[in-house]
Order: sequence, then structure tokens, then C-alpha cells
Amino acid sequence: MKKMFLMAAFCCTAALQAQDYYVVTGDNVNVRSQPVTGKVVGKVSSVNSFTGWDAGNGWVNFRIPSVSGAISDKFVRKVALRDFSRSMLGEYMGKAPLPVSYSMGTLSEREGYVVLQVTDYTEPDGESGLRGHMSHVYAGIPNKDGISFTHYLYPYSEDKPLVQQMADAGPLEQPYEFVVTEEGELRAYDRVLELQKSAGSQGAKMTERDIYMLKGNVKQARLIRVYPENMMKSLQEEEDGNHPLCNFCNIMRFSPDGKITYYEGQKSTVGKLEQVDSFTYTYDGKKVAVNGKRYGQPFQATYTREDGEFGIRYEGNFRAGEFSAGLIDCQYAVNMDGVPFHVVYGSTTPPFVAYGNGESYEATFRYGENSTLPESMDFSLDYGGDSWNYDGCEIRAVKTDEHGNWTERMVYVDGQPIFKEIQTIVYY
Repeated sequence: MKKMFLMAAFCCTAALQAQDYYVVTGDNVNVRSQPVTGKVVGKVSSVNSFTGWDAGNGWVNFRIPSVSGAISDKFVRKVALRDFSRSMLGEYMGKAPLPVSYSMGTLSEREGYVVLQVTDYTEPDGESGLRGHMSHVYAGIPNKDGISFTHYLYPYSEDKPLVQQMADAGPLEQPYEFVVTEEGELRAYDRVLELQKSAGSQGAKMTERDIYMLKGNVKQARLIRVYPENMMKSLQEEEDGNHPLCNFCNIMRFSPDGKITYYEGQKSTVGKLEQVDSFTYTYDGKKVAVNGKRYGQPFQATYTREDGEFGIRYEGNFRAGEFSAGLIDCQYAVNMDGVPFHVVYGSTTPPFVAYGNGESYEATFRYGENSTLPESMDFSLDYGGDSWNYDGCEIRAVKTDEHGNWTERMVYVDGQPIFKEIQTIVYY
């Protein structure tokens, strides 16, 4: 269950510089190894787009799977991105690199995932007049600005469960990322798709309630998690008191529109719970200020909050006590059913709600017939350069309230109970 990993500090120039999204405006445009005098390392065309950063003197650096280098800014234009919405489901036409002449496809939702079915057609053959074609099917999850397709499905069946097909196919080495441009196009590094007929409608924006799987007009949620006492004692002895698992109680309050306004965290390895965190959240448009205490020391954070239908992004900085400070750059996403497949809760990333004594708590959820209540999960905690992993956890004995929120559940690993959770919810 324990996994060691190496923590390394490094500096990446691209990450430190402001990045923008660019669309190539020409065809057969040279990409050079470095601005102006670098050798030609590849070519791009108007179907290509990418995240790039200013290299100075009228050049832009970028990296995509097919080529990386520098391109003159005479052949690109900077575009803004907009939120992905359910209204973008529907029928599409578009383009891909030669020899593709045009593409036709559909974007749909299935089992909480987004499914792209697209067929590429070549120019007619000179002798027969027939067009060659090739079809592709991708499945993935939405985010604030687009879709991250994680699986390529071949063959694809409408009759077989999608999750089973994804498990059989295995994930792509790198997700096939699409963004939504200000013009409403869906763009990947090598493809552009334009919506012809919408099959969906715009939905409500994601809130902090969604991050914690809370349905309805929740005013306050009080979550208690308790691990078996003998297990806690054994783990603490093994790790000299440094195991990140602990009993905890998290109290969160929300505004009527779903923003978190207060958080209180109580923790204990054995014995009585003691208050560790107490934060208040103040909103001024997209700007958020957090003030409070952690382990008796002052805690402050300021950041911007960008919300979309399927994602929330936070960017800013925090300071914890006199010696700990850092940057904030994180986001959360929900699937097409409005619940997360995967989350990472961090002690130094908004909303700063802790699920143990470690720096972060990571969880992956799997759903069954009830698409909004998970049946199983994997979770891990990171602390001091180590990671403790608990995979294949079954969620049993689930009780719910009239709003569909769970109020009590047990979690098992290898048939043995690992923790119990009780959630008390107050509604507006």
C-alpha cells in the first residue's frame, strides 16, 4: 500500500512564462528548432493549433506531439478560449491534416463520458471517383475549457458498456486534448471541428458543492470519517507517528449559489478530535480571499476563481504561517453526470479542505447503476515524499437522504472495513 516516489525541484522556462492559445493561419509553414536561424524541423498548417509562449522578436515557441520548435508570429493568431458546455454536443464537420479532405462526426455523452465519433474522408480517387475514409472513436471527460479524451476505442460498440470497452482498450499514453475557442470551434493540435447542429443545452456552472458531490441547495455539510482504532495504532507505530491517515471531521458551509464560505477541520489519530483548520472565504467577483488559522498559525490565500459548466480553475497564492508560501494553480472537473471521476484535494490548493495529515488526498471513483453515487474507489495520501495507496475499495451500506446525498457509508479493502463515514447535511 505504501509507494515511494522521488520529489524533484526543477525550473521549466515554458511554465514560468505566460502561455496563450494560437491557431496557425497559413499552410506548409516552417517550424524551426529556434527562432530566426534554427533549422527547419517540421511544418504545420491551418488545421494545427497549440498552447505557446512568446519567444521574442516576433516568434512563438510551442510543443505538440508531431513537432516542437518556434514559428513566426506572422503565421499564427492568438485566440481566447471559452467554456465547454453541454450545448456543444451534436453534429460536426471539420478538417484534419492531409490527405484528409474533410471530416464528419458526432459528439455525445454516454455513462458520464464524452464520446467523439469522427470519420475522415480523402479527396476522390482519380480513377474510381471514390473517397477513402477512416473512422475513429474517442472517449473522455469534460473540463472547464474543453475535453480530455483518454481512450481510443476500436472496435466500438453501442451495445457494450462503455466502461468495459474503455477498460479493454486501455488509456492513451497522452490524452487527446480539445479546447473550445472563442469562435465556438473544437480544436485539438491536429484537428478542427465546427458544430453544425446542437443536441444539448447550456447547463448551470459548477460550484464547490459539486467538488464534494453535494446535490441540492446545501447550506452546511459535516463529514466525519473514522478508521478502526487497531489499524490506526498499527500504522502510526510502523511509521513512527508519521502516517497521514487520521480520523477527521470536516465542516463546510456554502452560500445559496454554492460557493464555499467557511471550513473547519478537526483531526485525531487516536482519541478526541481537535480543531486544526478554520477558514473563511470572501468573494469579490472572481477574486477570493481566504483568512484563518491552521495549527494555530495564520493562513491567508488570494486567488481568482474561474467557473464553467464542467470545471473550476483557481490561480493565485497562499501563505501558511511565517515560513510556508506558494503559488496556486489547480482545477477540478466533473463528468457529464455532474460528479467527479477523479479529484485531488490538497492542503495548499483551494478550497484547502484536508482529508488527512498529508499534503494531498487523491481519489478515483467508479459508478454503477446510480451514476451519481460511487460504488468503489481508489485513494492515496502523500506526505513527506511518500505515498500510501489503497486500491479497489468497495463502498457498501450506503444510506441517502431525500435529495440523493449519501448520509452514511462503509468502505472496505479486501473484504475488511477500512473506514466509516457519516455526513450530516443542512439545506437552505
